[in-house]
This record gives sequence, structure tokens and C-alpha cells, in this order.
Amino acid sequence: TKTFSNLTIRNVGSGTSDDIVTNVNGGLFLSGALVITSGNLDLTTNSVAMVVDRGITLADSSDATLTTDSNVTASGTILVNDAATITVTAGTWTLNDDGDQAVDLDGQSLYNLTINNTGGGTSDDVTIAGGTLSVSNDLTVTLGNLDLTSNSLALDVNDDVVIAGTAQATLAGGTMNIAGDLTLNTNGSFSQNTGTATFDGTSQTISGALVFSTFVKDTATSDTLTFSTSDSITVSSSITLYGS
Repeated sequence: TKTFSNLTIRNVGSGTSDDIVTNVNGGLFLSGALVITSGNLDLTTNSVAMVVDRGITLADSSDATLTTDSNVTASGTILVNDAATITVTAGTWTLNDDGDQAVDLDGQSLYNLTINNTGGGTSDDVTIAGGTLSVSNDLTVTLGNLDLTSNSLALDVNDDVVIAGTAQATLAGGTMNIAGDLTLNTNGSFSQNTGTATFDGTSQTISGALVFSTFVKDTATSDTLTFSTSDSITVSSSITLYGS
């Protein structure tokens, strides 16, 4: 493991000549913040994991990039400015602050995302900004409130969504697309009070005491949508089922 306090990436090579290729056994640990003003921090070539305690910022420049295929654990504010790029092809990003956390990914996609905010009470909000929260694999909420409503943002998950069985595990959203299963464990909380929740995968299972505004199942082929028989699901507006 290589440990730094704060790390700033400023490689002015541009184009294909600005890669900072990391090769650290045990991963890269920052007790402070990561700031990328220019250059590409390459965690992918050698599959290097990273832990950041005080936030990640990518400057508003097309030369500010981060690529990763391994686990990233981050506390503090996450800000990906409009011109910057993150490329996440595998691994899990875990947001594990101990207080409210602001996360602006500029609508760019993560692979797996875990919310594990230990703040408790009213200090455990993970508030998404900057565009749709896009997850190309699984979304898991183990602790904390994943807040998509403050900035009226959508959620798009290409596989499963799981909310743990604790009162401190909550997801509050509006428009959402989910292609895998949705599981709300006992004592967790899920609310979708505006927009449309669209389930657009195949052989999906929905379980838990879930609350929806508008519920849509949309698939181009004949399919089965399974609901848990032990749970009560509430839909306040309408249910629409599409299929061949």
C-alpha cells in the first residue's frame, strides 16, 4: 500500500501522453483529497484499488480523467466537472462517509455502487447531483440515505438493487429504470413518489414493502415478473405492463 496525504495530478502531456499509470501492491491510500487538474490517473492497467478520505475532484477540463477497474472507497465530496471523464469498467465504488456526502458524477456511470454512510440520524444523506445516477451493474444500500429527490435526478441500474435490513438504509428517488431484481429487506426503506419506475429487464423479482408512484414493466419479449407474496407493495398512481 502507498499512502499519501493529498494527491494532485497535473500532467500537461495531453492526448495519449498524459497517463499516470499506478502500480502499487495493496492499493493507493489517500488520507486527504484527490484532485485531477489535467492528465489521466490510470488505475486500470495494473488493477489498483484506491481509498480516498477527503474527496475526489476532477477539474472542468477534457484532460482531467480517471480510469479504474478495481474497488474505490471514498469519503468527502465527489465532484466530476462537466468536461472531465471517469471510466469505470469493473469493481465497486463504496461511498462511506460518516456525515452527509455530496456526489456529482456528471451523469457518468459506475460499475457497482455501495452506499455505506455511517453518519446516522439526519447526517447520513448521500445527495446525488449533476445528472442521472447510472450504475452498469449492482446498486447496494447498506447504510445511509441515497437521495435522488433533492436535485430531481433519475436512477438507471442495469442489474440488481438491494436495500439492507436496517432503518438507516434508505433510497428516495423519482424516475428510475431497473433491469435486475429489486430487494427491500425488512426495516430498510424505499420510496418512489414522483416520476415512473420502469422495470426493463427479464425474469425480474421484486420483494419488500415498496412504495411506487407509477409502475411500468416494459420488455420486448414474453416475460415473467415475480412479486414476493409476503410483502405489501403500494402504487399510488398507475401500473402498466408491456410485453409481446
